Amino acid sequence: MLGTKPLFYYPIKLALDSKLFKQDEIVFSSDSEQILDEANKVGNIFSIKRDLEFINDNIGIKDVILNFLDLYPTYKKYDAIIIILPSSPFTRVKDLKNCIKIFEEDNFPTVLSMSKISNSVFQSMYFSGKTVVPNFPEFYFDKKKSEKNHIIPMVVSTLLI
Repeated sequence: MLGTKPLFYYPIKLALDSKLFKQDEIVFSSDSEQILDEANKVGNIFSIKRDLEFINDNIGIKDVILNFLDLYPTYKKYDAIIIILPSSPFTRVKDLKNCIKIFEEDNFPTVLSMSKISNSVFQSMYFSGKTVVPNFPEFYFDKKKSEKNHIIPMVVSTLLI
C-alpha cells in the first residue's frame, strides 16, 4: 500500500490517465482473483489470471509476456509492449510519454528510465543481529568513492519488439 491505494493502482491509473491506450490495450495480470477484481475497479481493463507456472521468483517478465501472447495471439499485432511496474508508483504521464518518444525517435529496442538518488547506495546498511553493518564497507567510509555512482535504474517502461 502507498497511502490508501495498493501499488497496482498506480500503473493502471497512469496508463488510463495517459490517454495513450484504449482500455482493451491495457492488460493487467495477477495470480490473485481478489487483486484482479480490485484492479478492474480502477478501470475497466483487460485482466488475466496468471498460470501457476508463471508466479515464482525465477520467472521473468519476458516469460509472462510470451505466455500472454501465446494465449491471446491477437495482441501480436502490436509492434511494442509497454511495461509499467507497480514498483514505480511515482511515474508520471510525462515520464511515460518521454519513454515512448525516445523509443520511437531513437529506435531503441528497450527504454528504461533512471532516477537520481540523494544518497549513494554504497552508503546503505543492513541489520546483522543487533548490529548495523554497511553493505559496502569499502565505500561507506570513503565519501569520494561513494559519491561516484549516484544514479540507480528504475524500470518504468520497457518496450520490446
